[in-house]
This record gives sequence, C-alpha cells and structure tokens, in this order.
Amino acid sequence: MLAVHFLSLKLLAKEMPVADFGIFTILLVVANGFEVVGALGLSLTLVKSLASGEDSRTLTVAGLIILSRAVAFFGLAILVAALGKPVLAYFFNPEVSQLAWFLPPLFILGSCRNTLFAIQQGRKRFVSHATVKVISAILRLAAIVSLVCFAQLGVRELLWVEVFVCAITILLLMPGSALRQMILSAKKVDRGIVGEVFSFSAPLYGADIFQYLYSRLTVLILGALMLPGSVAIYGIAGKLPESCGRILQSLLVVYFPSVTELISSGRREEGARLMNVVLLIVAVLLSAATLVSFVLQEQIVLLLFSAQYLEAAPILPLLMCGFAFAGMTQLMNSTAVASGFSSVPIRVSTISSFVNVVCGLGLIPVWGISGAAWTQIIANFVAVGTSWFYLRRSGVAVDIRGMMVPFAISLGLVGMSGLGSLNQALTCFFVLVVYFALCWCLLPLVRQVCEQSVSYVLRVWFRFVP
Repeated sequence: MLAVHFLSLKLLAKEMPVADFGIFTILLVVANGFEVVGALGLSLTLVKSLASGEDSRTLTVAGLIILSRAVAFFGLAILVAALGKPVLAYFFNPEVSQLAWFLPPLFILGSCRNTLFAIQQGRKRFVSHATVKVISAILRLAAIVSLVCFAQLGVRELLWVEVFVCAITILLLMPGSALRQMILSAKKVDRGIVGEVFSFSAPLYGADIFQYLYSRLTVLILGALMLPGSVAIYGIAGKLPESCGRILQSLLVVYFPSVTELISSGRREEGARLMNVVLLIVAVLLSAATLVSFVLQEQIVLLLFSAQYLEAAPILPLLMCGFAFAGMTQLMNSTAVASGFSSVPIRVSTISSFVNVVCGLGLIPVWGISGAAWTQIIANFVAVGTSWFYLRRSGVAVDIRGMMVPFAISLGLVGMSGLGSLNQALTCFFVLVVYFALCWCLLPLVRQVCEQSVSYVLRVWFRFVP
C-alpha cells in the first residue's frame, strides 16, 4: 500500500502546481476535522466491544454506535452546507471556499469507511482489512495516472478521486460486515447501554478532538497566515511521517484487540509486557527512520517527490522526530483504553493541545514552516511524558527508560553525522550500523526479540524448504 501511495504522491508532486497541492491539503485537513467531530469518539469503543466477543449485547452496542454517527453526520452536513463557504472564505484562500461543497461527501463517506474498518478490526479480520486498503491505494493511483494522461489533474478532479475511491472502499467492506444485523439489534437498546457507551466514549471523544488540534492545527495556522504554497511544502515534508503512521496504524489494528483480550481476561501483567515489547520495538524502528531522514533528507525528497519541493528537505527529519514521539503516545493511550482508563487520552491530548496552540502561535509567525515542525516536536514530546505519567498513576508500568534509549542514541549520532557529509549513502550506512550495534549492546530486550525472530524465521524456513 505504501509503495503505491508514494507513486501517487510522486505523480502529484511532479505534475501538480505547489499552490494547488496546498489547497487540496487544506481541504482534506478540514474534512478530516469534521470526521473527528462526527465520529463522537466511538471508534475505539466499537473495536473494544467487538474484540471482547460477539453476542447480542455487543451487536446492540455496535448498532447504537452506527446510528448515533449517522445522525451526527447528517447534522454536520446541513451545517457545512449552510456555513461552509463563508467560513472558509474568511479563514483561507478564496479558492478554498469555492470547493466547500466537497466537504460533506468527503467526511460522510470517510466516516462510513472508518466505521466499517473498525468493525473489521474488532472482529479481527485482518487479512480482509489489509486487502481492501491495498485495493483502495491501487484504485487511487490508477485514477491519478488517468488524470495525468488526459491532462486533467487539478484540485477539483483530485477531490473527485477521493470521493470515488472512498465510495468503492465502502462497497468492498460491506459484505460480511453484519451491518444490517447490528442496526436491527439497536432496537433492543436501553438507557443503561446508552449511558455506558457514551460515558466510556465521552473522554475518548474529547481526546480525538484535541488529538486533531495538536496534529493538524499547524496546517490550519499555516493556511491562515501564509500562502497555500507553504502548506504544500509542509504537507510534502509530512508525507513520510504520515506513511509511517499508516504502518503504525496497521500495528494498532492488531495490537489493540490483542491487548484488550489479554487485559479483559485478567492477564494484566502479560498485557503490560506486550505493551513494553511493542513500545521498544517501535521506538527502535522510528528512531532509525528519523536518522535516515536526517542523513538523506534531500535524496528522499528528490526520490519520492520532485525538485520543486527541496525546500521541504530540512523539515522532513523534524517531522519524523515529532511523529516518533506521537507513535509512542498512541501505543500508550491504546493500552490505557484497553485497561479501562478511557480518560487518559483526553488528559494527554488536552495538555499537548495547549502546548501545540501556544507554540504554534508563537513559532509559526517567526520561523514559518520550521516553526510548525518544531511545534510538533515539542507538543508530541510533552504528550509522551504526560501519557507515561497517567499510565503509571493508573498502575500500568511503562519502561520509559528503555523506550528513550533509542532516541538518545539517534540524537547523539545526528550530532556526530552533522560533522561530515550529510548526502552520502555511505554515511547513512555507517550511522545505521553504529545505531543498531548500540541498541543491541544497551537493550537486552532488543537482543531477545532478535533471537526469537531469527528462531521463528528458521523454523518456518526448514518447515517449507526441503
């Protein structure tokens, strides 16, 4: 999926004017905001409910969530149809407001797609989940190639592609989703279930909104204070972290139901152990990715995008660093929700969102795109510390020292590699060898995971190879 995704991005970066790509980015960010508002924080509740076992009560909860979301998005669509154009014209470029009518279909279809993906995740249908995502990515690439061939690639046409691909994804997810059965089960809902579902989801809803603010607010501030070209540069620099985020989301698709099942069955220590293993592995890999993005920043931009976005090269490693901290926070917050502490994410998001707003308003007017990137690093670092604090207070032990070792190693190597050439593959190879060697020496869990992985690969190899 990522390979196809980057082919699509390379075509867009090469064939589409920078300002047009900035307008497209702003509209997608605004549509994503409406998705968050209309989702009511019920995604994790739906996954957690289905992962615990499918009985009549679970289907009733799922039906209640689906109908509640439908009502919320119907109301949002009416509101956007009435006020979307003047509000966008006030805050952004006039060209953005002319495309406001795309917002309702984008966020309504996006919400339907996300709900169906959540159902697949809760029912642990991971192969189907992955297959549909790959097909969607291929369809998007095929549509973009067609637009390029017929010289029709513009903002309006690209938005139609998003609507078309999202609609096809929904059709692919519908069979086997038991959607009709869930909606019919909602007739059995009582006040007790409604109160339980929304009391559990209320803090998650607040967390989702604050999460959106501190992850997307920088784009909106850039769009309001600067030209769409600046949004495009920042958006391109953020595409690699976004793609890593897709990989992390694939991990969370499997991780959250698994840790939920462990904890709900009383095996809390095993759940905490799983969390710490996953945290350390992800920290090692994301720190390595940040190192590579620092050493080969210009080459990555030229390879994945085009020369007109070289201005994004210094921003890329900064956003990768911010994403690495955000990934740790997502894993810890997922564990907190699986443990029954649904208020942890909103507490973390409230504090980090406040930091994000203050830093964004202070740094972006002074440093522009670089200020937006540093805002992400500061806010996400604060989020890691806050999430660790609340998990510890809730009785979930997080190995914060082990998790921070890879980041400390990568930071030291960034300083060392800064003394030499930053654009050579040999430098990158040397830095990575030193990095993984230090992780191997300093982190016993890394050695253990590597040994177990090699043992597993050898068992599979000797099983299928005569």
